[in-house]
Amino acid sequence: MVDYVFDKVAEIEDVQSVVISTNLRFQEQFRDWLSSDARRRAEIMANGSYSEEEKPGAIAALARITSAIDDDCLIIAGDNFFTSSLKPMFHAFQERSSAVIALYDVKDLELAKQYSTVAVDAEGRIRSLNEKPAKPETTLIGTCIYMFPKRVLHRLKEYVVEGSDRDSPGRFVGWLCKREPVYGFVLGGRWLDIGTIDQYYEANQVLYVEKVLSPSLLESRLPAIRRFKELVPVLYDSASCRNIHPEWPVYEVFSNLCGEEERDMLLKRGLRYDVTIMPPMMLGSEYVKTLGHRHLPFAGEWGPPEVYEVLEGEARLLIQRYQEEEIVDVSLVKAETGDKVLIPPNCGHVMINTFSSRLVVGNLVLRFSLHTYRPFIERRGAAYYLLEDDRLVRNQYYPSVPEVRMVDAAPSRSIDEQLGLLVSLSSGPESFAFLNHPWRFEEISRFKKDKCARGVQV
Repeated sequence: MVDYVFDKVAEIEDVQSVVISTNLRFQEQFRDWLSSDARRRAEIMANGSYSEEEKPGAIAALARITSAIDDDCLIIAGDNFFTSSLKPMFHAFQERSSAVIALYDVKDLELAKQYSTVAVDAEGRIRSLNEKPAKPETTLIGTCIYMFPKRVLHRLKEYVVEGSDRDSPGRFVGWLCKREPVYGFVLGGRWLDIGTIDQYYEANQVLYVEKVLSPSLLESRLPAIRRFKELVPVLYDSASCRNIHPEWPVYEVFSNLCGEEERDMLLKRGLRYDVTIMPPMMLGSEYVKTLGHRHLPFAGEWGPPEVYEVLEGEARLLIQRYQEEEIVDVSLVKAETGDKVLIPPNCGHVMINTFSSRLVVGNLVLRFSLHTYRPFIERRGAAYYLLEDDRLVRNQYYPSVPEVRMVDAAPSRSIDEQLGLLVSLSSGPESFAFLNHPWRFEEISRFKKDKCARGVQV
């Protein structure tokens, strides 16, 4: 977390020194962190406490630190994660010559209840802060990223002497607004308050997805575009789609999409990472979907398995398992952002977007695996069609198929659910050995019955 804050601070050339405020319990860890990289230059100041109960409070600690500073200050709480550059905010601070705090639009009134909502006038001056309002009137919140001119620093001591709340920085900003102009600057990009383990994992997911889907990386690869005319043979009712142009791009697949570091790792293990991007749309009364494919056996009777992860949106994966040419199991797996889904060996599958926004899915698979669309084209799609309102209709071109099993994505014992696939592969490659050795898939199965079917629910 502090590494990311350091990177943002380093973008501002006018910053001449950095102070890290911590406590006695963790100060040595911060010293070790600083000494591990000569480029990190900072002073560690411990607040004299070993536990939460002994802490003097954030504002009291700031008052003590800034009492010896005769300069403007940039103050950032260590639990801030943000992707926006602070340089535009710094330029606004220079122009205003007044206190400036970073604001962020959480775009959710329920979420705004957890923070200090902010009202600003036409010039950007903060008129009021409402700490954790029960009924917020705005989704614009204040973050703990402050730029204070040096004249404001003595106000911190004044605030503490008055006996006000010593721990909540937002309370101090509200107090300051009543005494002098304080302006807000709305951050772009993403901002998260890492106060819980769930928020920490969410930030990890944000970073991972931004890296995988970075514009520079996407621009470096030419995607395979699947057009509407190619999906016509597998649709529930192609006649109802006459208004869709045959050349309309339905979805695109970026094959072997990864950075140089990940590419070397994937090559070493004989794997590749693909990304599929599918916008929301309807194909008549049917939800938009992929053409569907089945992996061809490469090691005797074994067809390669796959692992999918939902990077954005919500997916349905219809998975049909074959025994020779007969379908012996059909599952419909629901997976949300961050979920992982294992596709067992000897299975065909279709990916469906039932959500109102685009679906982005990444997958790991054997690098030189072969797949075929023939079983789906010959029988006009998968064993079932998923229509509007989540209505399942059996495909009459299959003479006999099992009832579809409805499955929610659930954690797998072998793959860390909190990490992206590429990160998980890097940290624990042994967990993915089944991709190269399909007969080992049963080792990571979760269902109690059929060995292959057990791996569907992950």
